[in-house]
Amino acid sequence: MTRLAYIGLGYLFFALGFIGAFLPIMPTTPFLILAAGCFSRSSPRLHQWVLDQPTVGPLVRDWECYGIIRTRAKILATGMIAISLFYPLVIKDFSLAIKLSIGGVVAVVLLYIWTRPSESSEVTPKDTD
Repeated sequence: MTRLAYIGLGYLFFALGFIGAFLPIMPTTPFLILAAGCFSRSSPRLHQWVLDQPTVGPLVRDWECYGIIRTRAKILATGMIAISLFYPLVIKDFSLAIKLSIGGVVAVVLLYIWTRPSESSEVTPKDTD
């Protein structure tokens, strides 16, 4: 991919992450990690700008350096997912197949989140090429 494509994708993912900070159904951190990844391939300045953000920079840095998700972030993600699921699974009258599909996807996402290490002492730093 070209440098401009990576920059464009980085801005798109950053915008989606920003929107996700205000909408409970959309994730924030995964989009910001994607944005940082795109910026790291296209613009060191923009990549550093994401890492310097006081709210999300440490989360992105933890993921990039160690592949960890801190326990507080796991709890917050689980809580937001639970809140987001209340309407489609409890209030709305969806078919059982749809509810089971939603539940299955959420179970896989939560399994992935909770099986990541929580502390950098549990893993060695990733290789930096």
